[in-house]
Amino acid sequence: MRCAEGDLYAENVRKAQVGELPTEEILEMLERLIGKDTELLDQYGDRLSRLDSKLNVLNTRLGRAEELEKAEQTLEKTRAELEKATEKQKALDAAYAEAGARQPEADRLAAEAAALETMLPEYDAREKTFLDRRDTELQLKAERKALEKDSEALNTSIRQTEQMQAERKTLETAGAQREALLREKDSVEANGKQIADILKTLDAAVRLKSDLIEAQQKYLAAQKKYELTQQRYEDMNRAFLSEQAGILAQTLREGEACPVCGATVHPHPAELSEAAPTESQLKQAKREADQCRRTAELASSEAGNLLGQERATRQELSRKAAELWPELPPEKIREAAESGRKRLRERFAELSAAVTVEDKKLERKAKLEELIPQMEKDQQRLQESMQRGRERIAACETKICQWDELLQQSEEKLPFPSKAEANRELTKLKGEQQRIRENLIQAEEAQRGGKTACAALEGRINQLTEQLSASEKQDLKVLREEIEQLNREKREITRQNADLLLRLSANRTAQSGILKQGAELEQLEKKLSWVKALSDTANGNVSGKERIMLETYVQTSFFDRMIARANTRFFIMSGGQYELKRREVADNLRSQSGLELSVIDHYNSTERSVKTLSGGESFKASLSLALGLSDEIQSSAGGIQLDTMFVDEGFGSLDEESLEQAMKALSDLTESNRLVGIISHVSELKERIDRQIVVKKDRSGGSHAEII
Repeated sequence: MRCAEGDLYAENVRKAQVGELPTEEILEMLERLIGKDTELLDQYGDRLSRLDSKLNVLNTRLGRAEELEKAEQTLEKTRAELEKATEKQKALDAAYAEAGARQPEADRLAAEAAALETMLPEYDAREKTFLDRRDTELQLKAERKALEKDSEALNTSIRQTEQMQAERKTLETAGAQREALLREKDSVEANGKQIADILKTLDAAVRLKSDLIEAQQKYLAAQKKYELTQQRYEDMNRAFLSEQAGILAQTLREGEACPVCGATVHPHPAELSEAAPTESQLKQAKREADQCRRTAELASSEAGNLLGQERATRQELSRKAAELWPELPPEKIREAAESGRKRLRERFAELSAAVTVEDKKLERKAKLEELIPQMEKDQQRLQESMQRGRERIAACETKICQWDELLQQSEEKLPFPSKAEANRELTKLKGEQQRIRENLIQAEEAQRGGKTACAALEGRINQLTEQLSASEKQDLKVLREEIEQLNREKREITRQNADLLLRLSANRTAQSGILKQGAELEQLEKKLSWVKALSDTANGNVSGKERIMLETYVQTSFFDRMIARANTRFFIMSGGQYELKRREVADNLRSQSGLELSVIDHYNSTERSVKTLSGGESFKASLSLALGLSDEIQSSAGGIQLDTMFVDEGFGSLDEESLEQAMKALSDLTESNRLVGIISHVSELKERIDRQIVVKKDRSGGSHAEII
């Protein structure tokens, strides 16, 4: 905020700047300051308008006075200029007379230039003759050079033709041995393929021999394993038969008839030895022996097949080798094949090279037979071209003689050796003539201009004299002092006006800022009100309402679905008595609510807290909730399948009926390919579950597990 020095509001402005005044008083004071300064701004504008009017009048009077003073100075200066112009006019008249005296000389130069100009076409004709002679001479040189070039080309072509004819004569017998070489090359290639086939058969025989040895070893190992497993089965079978009495005694019960003798009393039943195998162990040993027998039979069959293939391959190898080497032992076949293949490759390369040489000779012979006639045609063409060249040379020499005679005649007639020199002389004559005429024109124009200037100066002097005699003289010093006084007053008012504008701008900005921030503060207070209400609602802190947080509110939706799935099992386990329910209302409005549980007792149609359930009932409720959570996870997450579940303890608190109901619920789970493991010490469960992992403590401090 700002105010003028000595203003009544100065002290209040200071207090407002340091925050000692309320907003309402500040706004009221700003309104008064702005109104007061606005009124003062209008007064300054009126004063500046009046000062500008006075200054315009005085500046007009000052301008007229300055013009009169300037007119007096111009009059004196113009009189001096007229005196100088009169003297200069006399010199211009003399120069004009002198330039007019040279007019006869200009006429003579014009006549000489006209005569020389009539000769210019003859210079053009001479120049054309000279150019034609030069072109003909250049053509003559080109023709002679072309004739020389054709002569050299003809001689070269004749020498090349003679060389080609001599070369063709040496190639007349080319290709005579080519067919014989090709036949021998095909024979060598066939022998090479035959040896390659022998080596391929030999490699196959070696591979089959290796595979045969491996198969025989595999058969021996399988046969040995079969003999061992068969012997083990026979030993177990003998032991099993020997222990039949002990095995039968295990099934005897007092008061029940013996299946052998029919007695109901069994005073001395046979005892089963510790080494006696069970029937399942005997069957397992039988299966292992049969499997080993089949493996040995399959290995034997494979070895037999490989033996037949190896023998057939050896026979085929002997047959193929006998075609080339009838008396060669089998162990020497590879050495002979490798040596023969090497020799055949070397001979095949030699024959290929020889055939290539013969092919090149035939190709060269055909090329020569094609080139020689073409060369002879080129020689004929060169001879004809040379004859035409000689004729053109003779024509050029004749034209050059004619051009020389014309040039000699032209030199005798024309005064200058070239048109360029004639043009230079013509330009010189015309230039001198032009200078004389231009000097005359310039002298005439200068004389006329001098007279015009003198007349203008005289007219200017008369005009200034009349102007001074008709105007009243003003005091310039007094006028300038009055104007300066008004300008000082105007500058002071302008400065005060600028300060006033700054105060107005600052005060209006302050007023706008206070109003704007006041509106923003009001909006923020409104936003704070509804944000706090939303926060209290989300955090369960609304007075007089249930204390339930947003997180708990979301969880209740999933909790309800889990309870619905849990009740399908809790209802069965409790014999249709109990059903779980989520409590929607807390005990009081001061504690959080939303995830508490109640239980509905269908026997007496009551609803109470789950805390009132007994230990066994609480176990069944917990188990039902765990199973409900499992079902909900599998239903909500499509890619998750809970295949295994372990239940730890709690069964000891169940009575016989409750235990039966819990086991039935767990058995239903296993029907959907789900594994349910129970961790318990209850003996009734051991009798019900046939698949067990029994963990026992050792005296040494550890433990061991046994699978039953």
